[in-house]
Amino acid sequence: MLLLMKENWRVRTAEDVDKSVCAEIPNKEAEPELYAAVTAYMIHRQCGAMDPRSPCVENGSCLKLFPKKIRDKTTLDVDGYPNYRRRNLFPTEIQGIPYTDEWVVPFNPYILLKYDCHFNLEICGMVSTIKYLYKYIYKGPDHARISIENEPTTDDDVDETKQHFNTRYVCVPQSMYRIFGYNMQGRSHAVFKLAVHLPELQSVHYVQGQEQHYLPHAQRTFTTLTAFFELDRLCNAMHERGGSQMTL
Repeated sequence: MLLLMKENWRVRTAEDVDKSVCAEIPNKEAEPELYAAVTAYMIHRQCGAMDPRSPCVENGSCLKLFPKKIRDKTTLDVDGYPNYRRRNLFPTEIQGIPYTDEWVVPFNPYILLKYDCHFNLEICGMVSTIKYLYKYIYKGPDHARISIENEPTTDDDVDETKQHFNTRYVCVPQSMYRIFGYNMQGRSHAVFKLAVHLPELQSVHYVQGQEQHYLPHAQRTFTTLTAFFELDRLCNAMHERGGSQMTL
């Protein structure tokens, strides 16, 4: 789920991040319910060299990049997720295994206590992160290749083309969203690239040997850049004459 915040609610500073997301083990004595929820749902079990057979380990490293670094304050990465504060104030043991803030999955205390389940919350206000999320949404459904076949009597009886076909898996939320016809995306303004050039230095296409024929036509033709300037001139003229709007 991706939440787009109102202008005055957006997270812009490290202090804003700390108000919304926590990546620390809470005080067991002061916040017993939150401590129980964090240790039950929001601890990434030790992996890597300590458990090389863990599902998240590939080539000896954790795919989720655990353990994280202990840090005294939150910092904002210019091209990714924030580096959350992990002061390691209340290290603990879970089933006899020591854990520190290095292994905490980021969460929001209120949401975690409300739903009482694993609920990872991240700040993702950077451009590259948003781009990845939207690509993830529109990449299409999961596909599976399945085979239905009778036991062949000989190798010549196997027809791989008829035995295999593509199918797709659509989860319940996605089915509901499409049945009710909800919009998958919205756009307030379209953005187009303009052919930027210096005055009177726009590109002209012509047939070799017919330059004189194409030159008058090129002088009368707008490029996307000159057309934009002309439209801007017309818009200003409309405003001066009392017009309120002109659609670009």
